Amino acid sequence: MPSAVTAVLNLSNWLAFLLGTVANILVVYLCFKVRNTEIKTLRRCLASVAVFELVECVDLSAMQAGIQKLNGIPSITLKGIVDCFPIVVAKCFYVIFFAMIILRLLSLPMSFLYRFAMICG
Repeated sequence: MPSAVTAVLNLSNWLAFLLGTVANILVVYLCFKVRNTEIKTLRRCLASVAVFELVECVDLSAMQAGIQKLNGIPSITLKGIVDCFPIVVAKCFYVIFFAMIILRLLSLPMSFLYRFAMICG
């Protein structure tokens, strides 16, 4: 029987998945439906960040990574649906997760530079 902490963490993961997915899909939808001129100039930047976060949210929920001590060494274990697939698939999910983090971190300064160029230009 899983402990109460495990049950709460699983519930937290699924709630974060639902909220993150719905919110990011809504942001992408609104980026292309809103007619505000301010939003139109930044629509690609906002939509790209929302898509990166959406993929990251789905990927992280599929992995449900956790830290566990194996032989006294902290190790990352995957407890989600990815655990049912071969190790190659799990590694692909792990790489996609870190790629989305990097893309999200790179998109922030790029959107800042774009906005700075629009103001000063």
